[in-house]
Amino acid sequence: MHGNRTFVDVAEIGSSNTPEEDQASRFAADFLVNEKDWDAFIREQDWTEPSVRRFAENVGVHPGIVVGRLNHEKLEPYNRLTTLKDRFAWVEE
Repeated sequence: MHGNRTFVDVAEIGSSNTPEEDQASRFAADFLVNEKDWDAFIREQDWTEPSVRRFAENVGVHPGIVVGRLNHEKLEPYNRLTTLKDRFAWVEE
């Protein structure tokens, strides 16, 4: 978005040091699930496993993306819906 730079950031949207970082964070969130679809999903307030799976399939993302965004936006705690997230481990060779 801002040149040919890649950032990995775990900060909350709106909590970064620069407007560019906030803009990039919002862009990334909306790139995966467009704002209109996300807002409709949030308004329903049905964040059960079947609902999350159905929504993820409808918008074409992994259910873990939906759960991660629910967590990131503090709509669901990190200890809920964890079975929908894939886990990865770093392996040193």
